[in-house]
Amino acid sequence: LILQSPIAQDNLWALSKIDQSKPLDRQVRQSLILLVMHEEFFVAYSAIAAVSKVHLESGEFQWQLINTYPDVQNRLKKEVLKKLKVAPFISPKVTEKTRGMLADLNGVELGYMLELYNEHGIKDMETVASIASLMKGENSFVSRKAFDFLTGIEQLDEDIANDLKRYADQLQDQESR
Repeated sequence: LILQSPIAQDNLWALSKIDQSKPLDRQVRQSLILLVMHEEFFVAYSAIAAVSKVHLESGEFQWQLINTYPDVQNRLKKEVLKKLKVAPFISPKVTEKTRGMLADLNGVELGYMLELYNEHGIKDMETVASIASLMKGENSFVSRKAFDFLTGIEQLDEDIANDLKRYADQLQDQESR
């Protein structure tokens, strides 16, 4: 109930009392997720910080956390992704959700997302294809991040391997000018 208080100090006190070693019950999870989207930066930041690796053992909680991503303050988007990096695994639903977000991310956000993928070894064909499609965009920072990520993957289908080669050739042409 204190997590649901309209007073920021109450929220902060309650967040400091969350047990990091035990899974969260449904009501606390819901309150915590609402605080992640709080308008006051320090409350939202503290809510993200209160999430532990144990809490992230729940695929459902991971799903709830990634669903806050579009609504959290821009300065906290990185913190949400950093928190998911420490999860013991990434739920397939979260992978699917993030894959659908890739085209809307700026270069910095994409970098954090790709770090998340690297940390958890997310290299399924659908995700790799979504990342490969970013190389065809107009934002050179985004396309370069996608290229760099894909060059670290050993087994790619032929189309993506050809896209990589074309992109590498374009980079070489630009550098030689």
